[in-house]
Amino acid sequence: MSKNTPGPWSYWRSGKVIEVKAINDKMAVVPWMAFDDNARPLTVHDANARLIAAAPDLLEALQEGLEVSKYAAAINFDGSPNTIEWCYDLYQKLDYFQKIAAAAIEKAEGAK
Repeated sequence: MSKNTPGPWSYWRSGKVIEVKAINDKMAVVPWMAFDDNARPLTVHDANARLIAAAPDLLEALQEGLEVSKYAAAINFDGSPNTIEWCYDLYQKLDYFQKIAAAAIEKAEGAK
């Protein structure tokens, strides 16, 4: 499987032309003409573009969530001194995951 264009991505619209671009690469990742689909209003095309532009952020959040869940599953809650350290590490990992997941969802839903 080939690798995707690295994120972060953003979307841009001028009239009915919409492009999803990699921020560090001026080339469009996904270009389309919104007027090709008259059955959907432009607001729906904008929402779709935001969701596509958030894809790298959403992937990163899912990957982080998977790592956090693996870490949590491996903790041995046996009351040993390491348990407190592991719990603190888990708390930090969960805090980071919540922040990137919330940011990715906000980006997908259109918050700036």
